[in-house]
Amino acid sequence: MFSEKGPGDVLAVKQIARILKPGGQAIITVPMSGNGPFHESPYGDEHFGGPYRLYTPESLEERIFSCPGLEKVKLKYLAYTTPDPRYHSNQFICFWRSLSQEERAKWAWSYAILSTLFNPIIPEEEMETHLETLNTALICLRKTN
Repeated sequence: MFSEKGPGDVLAVKQIARILKPGGQAIITVPMSGNGPFHESPYGDEHFGGPYRLYTPESLEERIFSCPGLEKVKLKYLAYTTPDPRYHSNQFICFWRSLSQEERAKWAWSYAILSTLFNPIIPEEEMETHLETLNTALICLRKTN
């Protein structure tokens, strides 16, 4: 995710473009910052135990969709239907704070799966009306050449 060779997300998308066969597709998910700014933390913080990035629609264009040799096939978003439990649930906050950094990293994988179960899918054209509640981008990319 974070690399001495440059931005890990950009490098990963370039690798996807390199290894896909022409016409091949890749599906990726990335966390969104809602209506907040693009944010990255190479060491984690009080919310996430490990490194992370929170994307904006603009940073998706700049860092993911600008990769030569790839085109965006589909983009949809997941949005919260209830307040984000990391900020609004005392039970969740107490549970999360009780975990060590290592334990938080073990549970981080489940976040995207749980999001798909409890959050509606928002088409790209409706993104602006749900900007405050966006939490995940669902992206399908295709190799063009």
